[in-house]
Amino acid sequence: MRPTFFFSPSLLGPSSVTDEIYIMAVYRVNWLRAKARCARWYEEERTVKTEMGNTLRYYRRRAYDWDKRADKSDSQGHAGHACYARRKSSMWKALGAEAEKLFKNNPI
Repeated sequence: MRPTFFFSPSLLGPSSVTDEIYIMAVYRVNWLRAKARCARWYEEERTVKTEMGNTLRYYRRRAYDWDKRADKSDSQGHAGHACYARRKSSMWKALGAEAEKLFKNNPI
C-alpha cells in the first residue's frame, strides 16, 4: 500500500530541486485558491448589500404607488377603493420598516 500524500517524505523537507519546485507549486495553487475564495466572498457581500437596498427601494416604491392610487380613488369619490389602497400602502410601509430594522440589526 502506498503512503498518503500527507505522509510523503518529500514534505518533511526538500531533498532535491524537483521537490522544492513541487512544494512551491503546491503553495502557489493553494494561495490562488484562497485568493479566489476571498474574491467570491467579497462579491457575495456586495451582492447581498445591493439586494438589501433593492428590497427597501421596492417596498418604498410599492407603498408610494398604493398611496397614489388611494389619492386618485379619493379624488374620484371611490371611498372603498381608497381604503383598500391605503391598507395596501400601510402593508408595504410596514414591510419596509421591518426589513430596514432587520438590515440595520444584522449588518453584513
